[in-house]
Amino acid sequence: EAWSRAPIRATRPLHAGDSAVPYERPPFAPLPHEDPDLLLAAARYAASAGYSRAAQDSYAAASHARALASAAALAREIIPVAGITQDAFPRVLRQRQLDRMPVVAQTDADMADEARRDHAVSTVAISPKADAAALVLLVSKAACRRWGLYPAAQWLGHQSLGGSPAMPLVLAFEAAWALLQREELGWSQLAAIELHDAFAVQGLQWQALLQGQGADASLLNRHGGGIARGHPIGASAAVALVRVLADLEQAKTGTSAALGLVAVAGAGGLGSAALVRQTALLY
Repeated sequence: EAWSRAPIRATRPLHAGDSAVPYERPPFAPLPHEDPDLLLAAARYAASAGYSRAAQDSYAAASHARALASAAALAREIIPVAGITQDAFPRVLRQRQLDRMPVVAQTDADMADEARRDHAVSTVAISPKADAAALVLLVSKAACRRWGLYPAAQWLGHQSLGGSPAMPLVLAFEAAWALLQREELGWSQLAAIELHDAFAVQGLQWQALLQGQGADASLLNRHGGGIARGHPIGASAAVALVRVLADLEQAKTGTSAALGLVAVAGAGGLGSAALVRQTALLY
């Protein structure tokens, strides 16, 4: 039987005392006035941190370029579906194309119109909606011994934390930083860093903070990141973890010392990070 129905849209007041209005996405935080559209949140952060539209677009173009240069390596991580053997989204982005990208958000801060435009977020500076899935198999030491498994990496630790729902994108770094401090490790000890950068300003934030910590910022999303591959809601962190595991596998250092870190921020004010170590041990 063929049938269809209109999509369901939630309604709620945006402010106390207001009438309920249609809401285009599910609420991420209890208080509507602290639950901004994520594009607006990114534009607010870009303006407050001083990241120009040009810097964001340049970051995006570099991400696409890294993904294109790494196409062969990335294809080894992808299971072909319907004849597609590699990610078809990354492309060459030249300046004239960047200049033509439409703006999707500007800050609502009290500043001059020119400043708002200069720090706007364009379509190229966000991770687009995408369909994808990732599989990471976690097994215990006892299972490894029982089945004779040689794990590619050892799960060392995980950190989740909450913060302001008005600015969730900064929480990926805070979670990663808290995790490294708990494990008594430094950024310079990492061999691979994968951030699901839903927005270019997240990548710019990480680059600046990594440099401030004396770490090698080139380790961040060395094959493009979320900006270049898209944003499969619910699978983004697993995809990023697969990327880190693949990087450690390709490193083949011959030791169990190579460390990889993966981090993601979640709407509503969530940050999550995990730390893994390359190993070739049979537990």
